[in-house]
Amino acid sequence: MKQEREHLHPIPNKVLLNSYIKDIFVQVVPETLLINYKGCGYSVDKKLIGKRVKVVPIDNKLYIYFNTKMECIHDINHKKFNYTEKHYRDALGLSMENSTDDEIEQRAPENLSLLEKIGE
Repeated sequence: MKQEREHLHPIPNKVLLNSYIKDIFVQVVPETLLINYKGCGYSVDKKLIGKRVKVVPIDNKLYIYFNTKMECIHDINHKKFNYTEKHYRDALGLSMENSTDDEIEQRAPENLSLLEKIGE
């Protein structure tokens, strides 16, 4: 037992275990930072652009993994756009390359509120 113990790995968390049973979707992250699930977009970090992520729906949550690391969790809903504020600022920074951080910080909340209205 002592010899075998060093070769044992810890049991994965509940979300990962459930993902073996549930549906898993793999998607490449576009420049909008929004992955698609049932017609709605859910944001991820900008470092994942062009990378393949696993999208795991469990109960009312959407778990997004890159390799085996969980990158973010979103509540599943019917809104068209589901950005976290940080992800949206990052996306805005990519599209407004010549803007200052202050301009991006100022514009992000305004645009997010407009997206909320559009996505309803």
